[in-house]
Amino acid sequence: MNNPEDVVCGLAKHPFLEKALGPYVKWALTTQGNGPSPKIVQAIISRDYQTLGKLEALLIRAQMELNLSEEEFIKAFGFLDDLFVDDPEKIHDVIAEPLLAVKLAEHGFSEIKKLPKSIKVNGTELPLADFKAKRSGRSFAIELKTVRTEKTLTPEQPSGNALKPDWWGEMFLNNARMKIEDKNFRVTRQLRNACEYFDCETGMLVLYSRRLGVAALSDDHEYREKLETLRAEYPQIGFFASMDYYGLFVMVPDLP
Repeated sequence: MNNPEDVVCGLAKHPFLEKALGPYVKWALTTQGNGPSPKIVQAIISRDYQTLGKLEALLIRAQMELNLSEEEFIKAFGFLDDLFVDDPEKIHDVIAEPLLAVKLAEHGFSEIKKLPKSIKVNGTELPLADFKAKRSGRSFAIELKTVRTEKTLTPEQPSGNALKPDWWGEMFLNNARMKIEDKNFRVTRQLRNACEYFDCETGMLVLYSRRLGVAALSDDHEYREKLETLRAEYPQIGFFASMDYYGLFVMVPDLP
C-alpha cells in the first residue's frame, strides 16, 4: 500500500494541484487501501509530471477565466468536499467543469461566472445551472452533464456494436436523453432558475461524453446533427453543445 503522505509529496512541483487534490489523494489512498485508484491518483503515484503539469495548467487557466482566487476556485468546484465519495469517476466529473470554463472561453464566451449549486427562495432550495456567461451580446445559463466512460469494455472481446449502423450516434442520443429526463427533468429547472435569478436570457446544456467509442467515431457534423435532434425533442432548452473526450466542442444553433 502506498503511503498517502509520500504520494502527496509527489505534488510538490505542482502547488496548485497539491492544494486542490492533496486532501482527496490522502483520503482515497487511506480508504481504498489496495483497491484500484482513479487514473489521476495513479498519475500522482507514478510521478507522471507531464500529465500533472497539463492538469495544473488547465485548472490555473480556468481559475483565471473565472477571476477567482485559488481558495475560491477550490471551494467553488468542490475539491475539498464533493470528491470524498467511494466513486473513482467522481474526480473526472469535478474536473470536467473547469475544463468547460476553458472551452467556453476558447469559443467566444466572456464574463464566465461559476454559479452556486442552489439558491434559497422563500425557504426553498432551488437548483441552479453551473455557469453564467455571455456571447454575441446574449447572457447564457449553462449546465454541464457528463456521460461517463464505458464500464463494460473488455480487451479483445467484441462489444456487438460493429454491425449496428451509427451505433455511436444512437448511444450519444440515448445517453443525452437520460441526462435530460433524469430526476423529472431537473436540468430544465436548473437552467430556468439560473435564467430567472441571475438575469440570463437563455439556457444551454453541454453534454460532455467521456465514452471512448463515441468520441473516436464522431466528427463535428455528426455531433451537430445529433444536437439538432435533441433541440427538436426538447425545445424548452434553447441551446445545446457537446464536448467529447478528445476536446471537440460543437454548439447549436451556432452564433457569430
